[in-house]
Amino acid sequence: MTEDDETGPSQSDADYIVSCFEKVGFCVIPLEFSARDYGSPAERVRWWCIILDIPPEHAARAKDLFFTVFNSIKQKRFPVEEPPV
Repeated sequence: MTEDDETGPSQSDADYIVSCFEKVGFCVIPLEFSARDYGSPAERVRWWCIILDIPPEHAARAKDLFFTVFNSIKQKRFPVEEPPV
């Protein structure tokens, strides 16, 4: 939730998207990460939303497996050298 001086608390876009899909029974995995964490020399923060159409009783296991696989592909940061002057 974010706070607005005029209207009070409001739901973030990310929270709204997640809640809309969860209300209709989808498993939602919101994810924010930077490309730098996966080997890119550039810092690019992105928000992704993985949406799975699976039974709710399997959601926790699916999320655990997703993060296990996703975190396993992290690489060392690419060394960036200063260009010659």
